[in-house]
Amino acid sequence: MIAHNIKLLLLWVLLVPVILLTCAAVYYQFDEKLRPDVAAIVNYTPEQVPEDKNGYYALLGMFAPANVEPRQKALEIIAEAKKRYAANGSMAVSDVTEVRDAWVLSPKLGRNKICNADKASRCLDEVRKDTAAVKTLLATNQVVLQRYRSVFSYPQFQETEYYFGLTGVMDMNRLAQADIALKWLAKDYQQALTLLSDESYFWRRAASSDVSLITRMIGMAILQRNLRLTEELLADCSKCVTGQFVKSDIFEPMPPAELSIGKAFRYETRLMFNALSAGLEVEKNSSRLEKILYALAYKKNTTVNKLVTINQQTIKLSECPLPGYVNCFREYKAAMNRKVEYLTWEFLDDPLGNVMAEVAKPAYDGYVFAAIKYESLRRLVLAKYQIEKKEIKKNDIAAYLQERHQVLGNPITGKAIEWDAKQQLLRMTFPAEIEQKPIEVSL
Repeated sequence: MIAHNIKLLLLWVLLVPVILLTCAAVYYQFDEKLRPDVAAIVNYTPEQVPEDKNGYYALLGMFAPANVEPRQKALEIIAEAKKRYAANGSMAVSDVTEVRDAWVLSPKLGRNKICNADKASRCLDEVRKDTAAVKTLLATNQVVLQRYRSVFSYPQFQETEYYFGLTGVMDMNRLAQADIALKWLAKDYQQALTLLSDESYFWRRAASSDVSLITRMIGMAILQRNLRLTEELLADCSKCVTGQFVKSDIFEPMPPAELSIGKAFRYETRLMFNALSAGLEVEKNSSRLEKILYALAYKKNTTVNKLVTINQQTIKLSECPLPGYVNCFREYKAAMNRKVEYLTWEFLDDPLGNVMAEVAKPAYDGYVFAAIKYESLRRLVLAKYQIEKKEIKKNDIAAYLQERHQVLGNPITGKAIEWDAKQQLLRMTFPAEIEQKPIEVSL
């Protein structure tokens, strides 16, 4: 009798895992339907911009060899990507990098990170101190600099369904700024301002187009760098900065459509859905058990619904009216801080999706604040220009800023720009929960 019971016990020990695994396998075949709002995003096909009018192709192929036309190189890159995708069902990061970087003509900066906004030294000072080296640097990179600037004349900018990353663009901005500084120091003020305005106009349009989050952040970074260069030009010769330049796109207020991160998130959602439809890449050296567990733990539509919900919270934050941004930010953080506890049914229903959702949460508010940071810096540099143009006395600056606080004030708090008479600085500070570092412009 005891032996019989032991046999039954052993049988159940063996059968229970098999039964549970079978039930799980059956259960995980039943996925949610995509929510209507999610389906509308993933099934949306933007009107395709003709290749010869799309600046993205010129930018993607910018570093082709000197005897190869950039757009042709971009088309070769995309064709190779499609070929690999069709063969493998997905593209590994290494594939993307290899396809993008093969046979490129990279900007030859060497150690000379001229006009680097992260350094304490300023672009004009660097160029003034080492003019000969800068001229050599620009001559060496003449082809790629001309190609970079030719992109600004394209009427539209739209990324493809394959994201490669715009490698080298930040270096090209440094080269462009060094060239502007050189022209400024040669007293070719109009040409310097035109080049600065053209680049800023392009990135304002590109950052608010149907592009990835990374491309949007690149655009915002370049716009902020160009405002910092404008600050330098004003400090060097405020009377040389024309009224026409101040009316250009670099000083235009950023409207709600540009502050919104909606287009970028919708683009990212379509990329994510396409990747998940092909199946998340399983490493080639994964064991058979790992592959089985992956298949059991992954529900595509449930995962996409979950991730899009996070995206929608971030879009809502980016479209919040700026004077009420603090309250929107707190609501957003409360929603993002909600965690799904492990070993609960909510987690076990879609384990992989819940893990991906937790990974996706932390940094998204930084994407939103990038646009607000640009708008804040724009107001500070514009205030500097107006104060210097109107020759407002130091003792009257605080009162002037208070009078203009509705136009030039802190976009988040609504308060006037702060005037630090001792350090001769215009400053904006933000609630510590949003940003601890103030933005400052010297006067």
